[in-house]
Amino acid sequence: RSKGNHAGVDAMVKNSIGRQISTSEHIQLACLAFGNAICEEAVSRGFFYFEFVESARLSPNVANLGQAVAFGIWHYNGIPSGFTGVGLTFVYGLMMGVLR
Repeated sequence: RSKGNHAGVDAMVKNSIGRQISTSEHIQLACLAFGNAICEEAVSRGFFYFEFVESARLSPNVANLGQAVAFGIWHYNGIPSGFTGVGLTFVYGLMMGVLR
């Protein structure tokens, strides 16, 4: 069972069943996804990682672990929600930090 309130996503999916999604809707969804990803990367791997290293004087590995934990916790109410979502986004955040 989902932990978050996904009523908006549920309504969007139900509204799109049985019809073609327009080109405009495809473009809007792509822009939203791209913008969200840019913002999350900037905050997590940009701001948090930088501040952990520079201000908190943590090693790069510990800073990467810290930003991955924060990234995972932010997604507790995401899709998938709960500890599954936290775990998946933690691993993703850790891997993206290594690629940094």
